[in-house]
Amino acid sequence: MADVSSQSSSNSVSRPTSSGSQIESKTPFSQPWRSSNLVLVVEGREFHVHRDVLIVCSPVFEAMLSSNFKEKSAIEIPLPEKKADEIEQLLQAIYPDRELKITKDNCLFLLTLSFEYQIDLLKARCENYICTWCNKAMTKDEAIEVIVLSQKYSLNNKTVQGCITRFVSQEMSWENLKKHRLFSELEPENAQWLIEERVKYLEWSKESVRVGLQSEIDALRYGDDW
Repeated sequence: MADVSSQSSSNSVSRPTSSGSQIESKTPFSQPWRSSNLVLVVEGREFHVHRDVLIVCSPVFEAMLSSNFKEKSAIEIPLPEKKADEIEQLLQAIYPDRELKITKDNCLFLLTLSFEYQIDLLKARCENYICTWCNKAMTKDEAIEVIVLSQKYSLNNKTVQGCITRFVSQEMSWENLKKHRLFSELEPENAQWLIEERVKYLEWSKESVRVGLQSEIDALRYGDDW
């Protein structure tokens, strides 16, 4: 395999500052570096990569580059219908010297690409991030989007449960839920699961309010003796 343990100095470009001096601007994969031997072309941008890295990380690329496909001997491979910025982050996520951080801004498209190219390690990283995300600041729209994606990408039940729990804990009426743009895309068992969890949450909330009110009433009734 080609040595990709560190980025070559040729994998950067110089651009002038307002004063006319040159500064170095890192542009990952934009130029040949460390014996790169393949170019991915996306939205007119070129990404210089290493065949061996793609083959090791992705069974899809392995089949493409090792079998009787036209790409086996190609110097350039176009990736139509892909977004250049997303492919750049995908490459940064799979190259061993980079370890791109998974965030809410890149998690869902990296999940999609990891499924398409069968990159299991990246898919697992995305799932792990989702589990953390749904326990913190995931909105109800983001939660239901992940639930829908889970149906396509076979996410584990722990991930789906976390998103459902996050979804049902946020205010939404039954009428608004039925009108949600993604509700019709839920598989019947997930729609039922979500509704059942919502009912349980509302029952728990009602009981919590009842207990809280009773405590206040008792405090007022018995005063300091309570």
